[in-house]
Amino acid sequence: MADFAALEDRTARATIRHLSNASIELVDLQPSAIPCILDDDHVTVLGMEASAPQLVALSHQVADIRHQSLLQVRRHRAADAATFRAVGHEPNGTGKTRIVLERCP
Repeated sequence: MADFAALEDRTARATIRHLSNASIELVDLQPSAIPCILDDDHVTVLGMEASAPQLVALSHQVADIRHQSLLQVRRHRAADAATFRAVGHEPNGTGKTRIVLERCP
Protein backbone atom coordinates (compact mmCIF):
# COMPACT_ATOMS: atom_id res chain seq x y z
CA MET A 1 0.00 0.00 0.00
CA ALA A 2 1.24 3.49 -0.84
CA ASP A 3 2.46 5.78 1.92
CA PHE A 4 0.45 8.86 0.99
CA ALA A 5 2.16 11.14 3.53
CA ALA A 6 5.57 10.33 2.01
CA LEU A 7 4.21 10.80 -1.51
CA GLU A 8 2.70 14.15 -0.57
CA ASP A 9 6.01 15.23 1.01
CA ARG A 10 7.99 14.27 -2.12
CA THR A 11 5.51 16.12 -4.31
CA ALA A 12 5.68 19.29 -2.19
CA ARG A 13 9.49 19.24 -2.18
CA ALA A 14 9.64 18.71 -5.97
CA THR A 15 7.18 21.55 -6.56
CA ILE A 16 9.22 24.06 -4.57
CA ARG A 17 12.55 22.82 -5.97
CA HIS A 18 11.44 23.14 -9.60
CA LEU A 19 9.28 26.27 -9.38
CA SER A 20 11.11 28.42 -6.83
CA ASN A 21 11.94 31.88 -8.12
CA ALA A 22 13.23 33.41 -4.87
CA SER A 23 14.63 32.63 -1.45
CA ILE A 24 13.79 34.08 1.95
CA GLU A 25 15.84 34.75 5.05
CA LEU A 26 14.23 35.35 8.41
CA VAL A 27 15.60 38.62 9.76
CA ASP A 28 14.65 37.87 13.37
CA LEU A 29 15.99 34.30 13.38
CA GLN A 30 19.19 32.58 12.34
CA PRO A 31 19.63 33.35 8.65
CA SER A 32 19.32 30.56 6.14
CA ALA A 33 18.12 30.75 2.56
CA ILE A 34 14.75 29.02 2.18
CA PRO A 35 13.60 28.40 -1.40
CA CYS A 36 10.13 29.72 -2.17
CA ILE A 37 7.73 30.68 -4.93
CA LEU A 38 7.23 34.47 -4.80
CA ASP A 39 4.15 36.11 -6.29
CA ASP A 40 4.57 39.89 -6.21
CA ASP A 41 2.77 40.93 -9.37
CA HIS A 42 0.89 44.20 -9.67
CA VAL A 43 -2.74 44.04 -10.71
CA THR A 44 -5.12 46.74 -11.88
CA VAL A 45 -8.66 46.65 -10.53
CA LEU A 46 -11.17 49.33 -11.54
CA GLY A 47 -8.31 51.55 -12.71
CA MET A 48 -6.38 51.29 -9.43
CA GLU A 49 -3.07 49.51 -9.19
CA ALA A 50 -2.52 47.12 -6.29
CA SER A 51 -0.09 44.47 -5.13
CA ALA A 52 -0.76 41.52 -2.86
CA PRO A 53 2.66 39.88 -2.38
CA GLN A 54 2.74 36.33 -1.12
CA LEU A 55 5.03 33.34 -1.17
CA VAL A 56 4.71 29.57 -0.94
CA ALA A 57 7.32 27.42 0.81
CA LEU A 58 7.60 24.04 2.50
CA SER A 59 5.67 24.11 5.77
CA HIS A 60 8.44 22.68 7.93
CA GLN A 61 10.87 25.35 6.67
CA VAL A 62 8.62 28.30 7.52
CA ALA A 63 7.04 26.98 10.72
CA ASP A 64 8.93 29.60 12.80
CA ILE A 65 7.51 32.55 10.84
CA ARG A 66 5.01 34.41 12.99
CA HIS A 67 2.71 37.37 12.38
CA GLN A 68 4.84 40.51 11.84
CA SER A 69 8.09 38.53 11.30
CA LEU A 70 10.53 40.39 9.04
CA LEU A 71 11.70 38.55 5.92
CA GLN A 72 14.40 39.35 3.39
CA VAL A 73 13.21 38.07 0.00
CA ARG A 74 15.74 37.75 -2.82
CA ARG A 75 14.61 36.86 -6.33
CA HIS A 76 16.86 34.48 -8.21
CA ARG A 77 19.33 36.41 -10.39
CA ALA A 78 18.66 39.65 -8.47
CA ALA A 79 21.41 41.52 -6.67
CA ASP A 80 19.30 43.10 -3.94
CA ALA A 81 16.68 41.81 -1.52
CA ALA A 82 13.36 43.35 -0.51
CA THR A 83 12.15 43.44 3.08
CA PHE A 84 8.65 42.23 3.82
CA ARG A 85 6.59 41.67 6.96
CA ALA A 86 4.54 38.47 7.31
CA VAL A 87 0.87 39.31 7.81
CA GLY A 88 -0.62 35.87 7.15
CA HIS A 89 0.54 32.28 7.65
CA GLU A 90 -1.69 29.73 5.90
CA PRO A 91 -0.63 26.06 5.86
CA ASN A 92 -2.62 24.13 3.25
CA GLY A 93 -2.30 20.66 4.75
CA THR A 94 -0.23 19.28 1.86
CA GLY A 95 3.22 20.24 3.11
CA LYS A 96 3.20 23.76 1.69
CA THR A 97 2.40 27.07 3.41
CA ARG A 98 1.33 30.38 1.90
CA ILE A 99 2.75 33.46 3.60
CA VAL A 100 0.92 36.72 2.90
CA LEU A 101 3.37 39.63 2.87
CA GLU A 102 3.37 43.38 3.32
CA ARG A 103 6.22 45.39 1.80
CA CYS A 104 8.28 47.37 4.32
CA PRO A 105 9.27 50.91 3.35
